[in-house]
Amino acid sequence: MNPMVSHTYSCHAYCRPSCSYTWKVAEGPWVSGQGNVISVTPQEQETSKTLMCKATNIVSGLFATGTQDIPVTRARFNCTADCVPSCRYMWTVGDHALRGSEIEITVDRPMRSVALTCEAQNTLTRKSMTGSKTVWMGAGPSNVKISGPGMLVVTELNNFTCTANCYPSCSYIWQWKWTTEVLATASGQTVSILPPETVDALTVFCEAMDTVSHLFLSTSVLRYVARLSDISIQSETGRWTVTVGHHYEFICLVDCTPSCNYTWTFEGKTFSNDVVYLPVFHKGEKPMTESTQQIPITEYHHTELLTCIAQNTISGAVIRKTQILTIITGPSNVKISGPGMLVVTELNNFTCTANCYPSCSYIWQWKIIRYFHPVGNWTVDGDGGHHYEFICLVDCTPSCNYTWTFEGKTFSNDVVYLPVFHKGEKPMTESTQQIPITEYHHTELLTCIAQNTISGAVIRKTQILTIISEPIGGQPFSLKCVGSQNPGSVAWLKDGLPLTVSDRLHLSEDNTLLTFSTLQQSDTGTYQCVINEGPGPINCSISWFYNGKLLSKNASISFTPVTPPNQAVLSCVAYDSLTKKNSSAETNVVVPYGPFKVQIVEVNKGPVGKELTALPGSTTALQCVADCYPSCSISWFYNGKLLCSISWFYNGKLLSKNASISFTPVTPPNQAVLSCVAYDSLTKKNSSAETNVVVPYGPFKVQIVEVNKGPVGKELTALPGSTTALQCVADCYPSCSISWFYNGKLLSKNASISFTPVTPPNQAVLSCVAYDSLTKKNSSAETNVVVPYGPFKVQIVEVNKGPVGKELTALPGSTTALQCVADCYPGCSISWFYNGKLLSKNASISFTPVTPPNQAVLSCVAYDSLTKKNSSAETTVVVPYGPVSVTISGPSSLEVGVMATFTCSATCVPTCTYTWTVFGSPVNGHSINLTLNRYVATESISCEARNDVSGKTATVNDTLSVSGPRSPSSISCAPHCR
Repeated sequence: MNPMVSHTYSCHAYCRPSCSYTWKVAEGPWVSGQGNVISVTPQEQETSKTLMCKATNIVSGLFATGTQDIPVTRARFNCTADCVPSCRYMWTVGDHALRGSEIEITVDRPMRSVALTCEAQNTLTRKSMTGSKTVWMGAGPSNVKISGPGMLVVTELNNFTCTANCYPSCSYIWQWKWTTEVLATASGQTVSILPPETVDALTVFCEAMDTVSHLFLSTSVLRYVARLSDISIQSETGRWTVTVGHHYEFICLVDCTPSCNYTWTFEGKTFSNDVVYLPVFHKGEKPMTESTQQIPITEYHHTELLTCIAQNTISGAVIRKTQILTIITGPSNVKISGPGMLVVTELNNFTCTANCYPSCSYIWQWKIIRYFHPVGNWTVDGDGGHHYEFICLVDCTPSCNYTWTFEGKTFSNDVVYLPVFHKGEKPMTESTQQIPITEYHHTELLTCIAQNTISGAVIRKTQILTIISEPIGGQPFSLKCVGSQNPGSVAWLKDGLPLTVSDRLHLSEDNTLLTFSTLQQSDTGTYQCVINEGPGPINCSISWFYNGKLLSKNASISFTPVTPPNQAVLSCVAYDSLTKKNSSAETNVVVPYGPFKVQIVEVNKGPVGKELTALPGSTTALQCVADCYPSCSISWFYNGKLLCSISWFYNGKLLSKNASISFTPVTPPNQAVLSCVAYDSLTKKNSSAETNVVVPYGPFKVQIVEVNKGPVGKELTALPGSTTALQCVADCYPSCSISWFYNGKLLSKNASISFTPVTPPNQAVLSCVAYDSLTKKNSSAETNVVVPYGPFKVQIVEVNKGPVGKELTALPGSTTALQCVADCYPGCSISWFYNGKLLSKNASISFTPVTPPNQAVLSCVAYDSLTKKNSSAETTVVVPYGPVSVTISGPSSLEVGVMATFTCSATCVPTCTYTWTVFGSPVNGHSINLTLNRYVATESISCEARNDVSGKTATVNDTLSVSGPRSPSSISCAPHCR
């Protein structure tokens, strides 16, 4: 401090949310209400001032204090000279003259400099000499301010500038901290800060110091770091499987400071979320921001990428997260198709369909509803000429038509009674028919035929009726013989003996009707009519043969077939031993079996096995073979749908009615079961074979995806030694093999890799190839891997000359073409700084120095945004100046025989060379020693200062008085070279 001059000081503290400030000056009271700035004016008699500042947190009430002792200084100057007996002194300060050897200067306003001149005069000789001095004035520092960005960006150099009111100038010292840890220090009016990625805020301090008084004042600013990391997507359901036609809510969480804008992409559409939640900072927590977005699932795909893109509103940095969603459809629109009525004797095929992705499985269940209706026995009782009513009962659904046959006649019944369903009863229908008995026979067949009105199926029932006529004594009675109409072949027996005719008992002309005119008691007995083809006994022997072998000689047998074979002839032979003739009847016995060994066979290749691969658009010839006898009906099913019995369908469409088809798959689906069922209508058994039809497709949409981030795009940056988790994804069915290639060489055959680049080269192609061994097709994706390095070997180069070295001379107003070169890949950004201030961000500059100062540091900083590293080169720029203010210092007079030393000095950049002139002779050197050997009244000397760079010179002359003997003598000069 200077006495009687007002000085301003400010107080700064690291507080959250803010602090209030109170001041104390020396032993005075604590004073508040002035904010963090105070003005102090020291008194003339004071030698120092003690300032105390107390910062108090406005929320917690906690406080901290800072103390600084500031000296009160005065500028005193003394003028001395070697005088005998003594000297008087006269000062000249500007326009003012002062007497005395000591003066004191106090400056109350900023001044650049003041010239002081002191004249010493010998009180006896009245000779005088003068000395001059230029005093540079200092003022400040005050009003210290830091200007720069309001938020720090991690990936860029953040430039801050410190300004202060100083005279003639200030120097600046920087310091930045994270909490209490000092991260770095720097000097210069402008500083570039690259914050670490691990911090969320920095406190930046600037101390301004006056270059003359060395007084200093500091200030600080708190700057938060614009952060963008740790992105994730959350699903409201916790699953990544979604269904077409529904809406789903997804949340994007990002560590983002101060805030982010969000964009979502899905199914080629972009969703912008305008609601951004600013973070609230808590100790130990990350400042997370979130975006919530409802995503409609509108289209069908196997998979789809959901991407959240967050962009920091300050730094513009972008981070993204991609989640693979599996999109499913259904089940919906479930339908059962099939016949409206079941047919008992046939396979009744039903198909269940639904809209599903990737596919639906189907489970069937059917229940048997049992009904019961008591069906009575057939009751036949009748006499010739009477009518009898018979009832035909049939388990028939929904209804039947009925036909009756008896004695070669057909009776149609138009009245059909539909069934009434009752719990526990069968749905019976009935037909009632009156049958007239018109002729006499021993037996007659009565048949009821029922035909289902829907299925056309026919069922019949035959009942053997025994027709009797009750004999009554005294009444006529007749017996009928059914057989040959040759009268000679019919004979009648009574009780096993030939019957004799009489007037009361007579035969018809064909001997088939025996009539009693009146029955008598003597007619009681057993009557037989025998048909004989020729003369001889009326009895024949019977022989049964099966497959050419004698089976039995009984007229009646219980027949059980013996296999093999499953088809043979059964015959019975009647032999008359009297006539020596025989006659036979035969039937073809069929013993069904199977089905066994059912197989699906590819023509000319063989059984297809558990899986059949069918390429899209390809044709495959298939057959269903089974071991059945005599034969089986075949039904084909695909994807749970009936194709047809001996008719081929695919995906519900009729393909062919041949047992062999040319099969061309239609997708979707790309995987389904094809089965064939063999059914034997005689054994009532069935058996099946099935194969899994796989219709491969792809590969499509091959992408290289960085895990938890998304597709890598056309370029992937990988730092040396880093590891990047990558996946190769492709739309293939059923699957694809993956091969990775880097720089033309096979890298891996896994779908996921941990990729670490190998250099050189620092740029190469990374590709993944998806190959489908079924479709024999491949597809690939690639990215250009850039492995950055540097910066190394940073140099400042003068165009057409080479590196400038540690020092660069530049004349005032001149222009020098400079380049900043660095070994970087793929490239570095360049920043030039001169005298601590940002000069340019171009790699090449045309440099013209600005003075003052005439000597300052020029540096270039190379920064690689990929490696996050920087390196610099610097040179000291020297701008030639002077010579000015050339002075000769030394005694003001010479004494004969006494050596005197004189020094020549000047303000000169770079340093000047000096040439003295003594008695007309040049002497080189900064200083000279003179010894005068003779007395002269005065002696003149001169000194020339020369700037060897600019070539400029300046000369100062001095006239010295001589004391001592007045006898002739010689003078000698001893130069003092630098």
